[in-house]
Amino acid sequence: MKKKLCVSFSGGETSGYMAQYLKNHKQDKYEMVFIFANTGQENEETLKFVDQCDKAFNLNLIWLEAKINQELGKGTRWNVVNYKTASRNGKPFEDGIKKFGLPNMNNPWCTRDLKLEPIHSYLKLNLGWKDYWTAIGIRSDEIDRVSTNRIKNKLYYPLVEDIPMSKPKINFWWAQQDFRLNLKGYEGNCKWCWKKSDNKLMTIAIEKPEYFDFARKVEKLYEDYVPESKSKSMQKPVRMFRKNKSVQDIFDNSKLKFKKQKDDSDTYNWQISIFDEGLDTSNGCDESCEIH
Repeated sequence: MKKKLCVSFSGGETSGYMAQYLKNHKQDKYEMVFIFANTGQENEETLKFVDQCDKAFNLNLIWLEAKINQELGKGTRWNVVNYKTASRNGKPFEDGIKKFGLPNMNNPWCTRDLKLEPIHSYLKLNLGWKDYWTAIGIRSDEIDRVSTNRIKNKLYYPLVEDIPMSKPKINFWWAQQDFRLNLKGYEGNCKWCWKKSDNKLMTIAIEKPEYFDFARKVEKLYEDYVPESKSKSMQKPVRMFRKNKSVQDIFDNSKLKFKKQKDDSDTYNWQISIFDEGLDTSNGCDESCEIH
């Protein structure tokens, strides 16, 4: 009997490569379901890329969005959407903020309730999956991100375990394809993700200030809301970014002298040094929002 495998498609080129690899090479071993969880704050280019991958690789991709139950103690469920109906205005995200407060290092609920819970509840309640593995798009040059509990939690890293892939190798493969993700490397995932490094955020603030419109809006609306469960660890006004920075702090700091973030989406040198100037190797959104 085939093992059940949930393929978590984050919307980036690494997970896109992983999805087509599994589709083409592992169907004899796994019963696979490909899932993308939309937060409502993805780049439009990300949604377009996800749709292109779905069609090009015949993934039969399931698009989900979080259905937040505002009642305390009630878990997050899902809504099934598609490329055309997927939220672009941040509704799933704001619904989560209304219940859990603004996300930050002390209150990192967004991956759990915008991605993990909708996917898990869909698989369990809609498909009847209770025992399954999850494929995660982490590369061999990110091996420090591999969970130490991967066997216990049934996590599968094909780009580490089966075919070791690095960022330059992923870039090279996509450069040969008819389409690719039309974003700079630091623009991936949620447009203003609070997990991105300061350099990434400041660079985006200069190049794409509109990416912060939603963050600025919810910061103003919910800065004085602290969930009861976080009353001891969160102070008002609540801020989302590192070292208690506000959106305006990000913009103010971007006017000071700093090294702008380099784009690693067109890097093909397979011997990249972690000391390369301008390449941010610290954890950011795409390094820490996987569903494990």
